[in-house]
Amino acid sequence: MNVPLSAGCGDASFLLAVEAIVEPILEEFRPDVVLMSLGVDAHYRDPLTSLTLSSPGYVELVSRAANAASRLCGNRIAIALEGGYHLDALAEVLAGVVGRLQGRTVDLTLTEVFDDKEHLRALGTIRHVEIGFTGPGGPPPPAWLLAGWLMSRLGWKPKRKERETLVLHSPSGPVTLALRGGRPGEGRVLELVRIRSEDPHPLDVEILHRGREETARIVTRKPRASSAEVPFPYRGFAACIVGEIHRHTPNRSLEEASRAAESLIRLWDGR
Repeated sequence: MNVPLSAGCGDASFLLAVEAIVEPILEEFRPDVVLMSLGVDAHYRDPLTSLTLSSPGYVELVSRAANAASRLCGNRIAIALEGGYHLDALAEVLAGVVGRLQGRTVDLTLTEVFDDKEHLRALGTIRHVEIGFTGPGGPPPPAWLLAGWLMSRLGWKPKRKERETLVLHSPSGPVTLALRGGRPGEGRVLELVRIRSEDPHPLDVEILHRGREETARIVTRKPRASSAEVPFPYRGFAACIVGEIHRHTPNRSLEEASRAAESLIRLWDGR
């Protein structure tokens, strides 16, 4: 049984998959032993993948597997260490897992959760998206791909262009997509993304990353104010893109996003 997960999935997505799919099947199958392949490359600090598990998320998943082994097969569980390419994340997850299995609490620092279920409802009420980029000229390809991904995943339809803004229609109402360039910087580079949703599920979040900096700033204004610097390894991000380009299996989400981006470019150019 495979449970495919999209890019960006983290603690909430993994735990939901375990609760809704994996654990019911385990209960029905009642294994003689639980074998866990513990790859830490799904951590949000890892440069290899585009998943966002936190250190506590990893510890919780292993704990649930251990609890299942206790209920179903007399505590027979074996855990094999697999990938993991950010040494701090790898060390912290291993320490946390060993501590949990020994009944001890280990302090964890890499605790950000990027797919909190609280914010999922806000996706249906997005009204404004701003994408800022540096340099002159039109939006760079990453801006179009991001806009196309949002459009394809959330069911938006392009309607018209108003200056530097595209107006789209979502199942819950109109959406404005502002593409703003001219910000100071090197070349035409995607730098800022801001997403705002309205009542009854307000959300206002902004992500700012400049050039080749190793961190990005995430500022949340609604539903609660917060600000944090998060790792953003430029080279690791580039490696993920290259890996995606050269993969040998279809990626339906990326293909749909590309087609949506093409329709937005046509609308932008007046075609």
